[in-house]
Amino acid sequence: MTTYGNTTLPGRLVVNAGGGKGAEVFNLRTAQRAGLPASSKDPEHDSWSAGASTTTLLRWTQNLGPTQIEIAFINATGFAAARAPIQLSDRVHTPLLSADGRFILTFWSDKSSGEFDDRLTIFDASTGAVVERGSRLNGQSILGDPAAWLPDGRYVYRDGKSLYVTSPGNPNADVIADLASLPGDAPAGVASGRMAASPDGKRLAFSWVEPRKGGISNDTNLWVVNLDGTGLRRLTSAPDPTSALDYSHGSPSWSPDGQWVAGVLYMSGVTVAPVYPDAPFGGARIIGGTGCGDQVFVLAADGPEVALSWPSFDSAHGLKVAATTGANGQWLGTCGGTIAWIP
Repeated sequence: MTTYGNTTLPGRLVVNAGGGKGAEVFNLRTAQRAGLPASSKDPEHDSWSAGASTTTLLRWTQNLGPTQIEIAFINATGFAAARAPIQLSDRVHTPLLSADGRFILTFWSDKSSGEFDDRLTIFDASTGAVVERGSRLNGQSILGDPAAWLPDGRYVYRDGKSLYVTSPGNPNADVIADLASLPGDAPAGVASGRMAASPDGKRLAFSWVEPRKGGISNDTNLWVVNLDGTGLRRLTSAPDPTSALDYSHGSPSWSPDGQWVAGVLYMSGVTVAPVYPDAPFGGARIIGGTGCGDQVFVLAADGPEVALSWPSFDSAHGLKVAATTGANGQWLGTCGGTIAWIP
């Protein structure tokens, strides 16, 4: 069974459904789905992430109380607990595990110290202790997760149009690229978007908010760039350049072979009827609640810029997966959730 056009893609895709609806993992070779083990404390607030590790997933439960979350380490093959969970105080953005499993990168507000802004923070993955806290993004409003692990243990983050790289324990962050040709300007005092490094650590995929030509709207598009700043190119563009809607492409994630980039077109809250009537497998439904119009898509990392179709589902770039019941298939979507492509 093909899961993407006439192609069978490698690996599996972890999809957070969003809206407190849990998460599933989809085998892109077989189109089959599997449930992920829920936490015992508050399963309706579980979310899943990966980072640079190919062997361990993170399940984080963030609603255990006003000042506590739990991060569990789950084996990426059999989904059993890989080691004891850790407890963190206050709330965090998406936690990302380093390739060697030693550290967690996230954005965190340490309210106990009187600092109420979300700062880039590295935690010890075994103890939950803070290894380091702070970056050039201090004092900015963090919208998303504009940072990512590299497979060699370093991490990279974006401040405006500049890319910085450093590593745990290194007090200095070095500029590795100036992305001056990105359209528009980063808003003052705001760091937004998401970022993901390719499996070989040579390229980045990231989201960037940019004004559409003519000043109609501000769209969030996915871009790819070499780690040294060369080869900058846009992967997505607005489905309808004349529309006043803001089109938001986010949650970039690389395929295990580095040939593809998956993302989500976030258009939640829009009801479309009928929903994707021309889909294969005898009809299709989006995975998520009524009114959720977020579609998961895949683009060739070195392919042309693509304007996805919307509100009709983009059958050329969507993922086909098995339905929960019966013989029909489904287009893969979310309801505001994020994704992670794993081997």
